[in-house]
Amino acid sequence: MVRIHSEPLLIVTLANVWSQAGFAMMVLGAALRNIPRDILESADIENASRWQRFMRITLPLLRPTIVTTVLLITLISLANFGLIYIMTQGGPGNATNILPLYSYQQAFQFNNLAYGALVGNALVLLCAIFGVIYVRASRVRA
Repeated sequence: MVRIHSEPLLIVTLANVWSQAGFAMMVLGAALRNIPRDILESADIENASRWQRFMRITLPLLRPTIVTTVLLITLISLANFGLIYIMTQGGPGNATNILPLYSYQQAFQFNNLAYGALVGNALVLLCAIFGVIYVRASRVRA
């Protein structure tokens, strides 16, 4: 019976979230400070509740920033070679193996440069697909 080790993956995931949280908070905090005060003041004059202000003013104005931040963090997480290589080197077994690490192993540990390059190119295509999806999601619909 093969046992899947989920603990190393959880630890690596938590470390990745921890390393990216500061960037996300800094970007979203800056975006929150750039929301025009006159719009929020007019919502107060109209007696809008906090929930209405959040859903109808703050969230729509933050949407491009949220989409961009999610795209950047997704791409950084997909290519997070250094963190996983330092923490687990893809182990135990292949529990924390990701595409960049797999590409490195194929190219430099197993001397299969062509296959390692192919896996790297597949990662680039995957990132491009995610980019297109996020760009289409960020378009403002009238």
